[in-house]
Amino acid sequence: MLHQRHFGQPTAPEPPTHHDSNGPELPSPEVAAPCCA
Repeated sequence: MLHQRHFGQPTAPEPPTHHDSNGPELPSPEVAAPCCA
């Protein structure tokens, strides 16, 4: 369900939220980039 939501909804507003939340974490942003892409 999470995957479908990401595809349906814009990935722009999603990544930023996680990025800000897990800014100091490297694995978070790295996984978010490939996941959304």
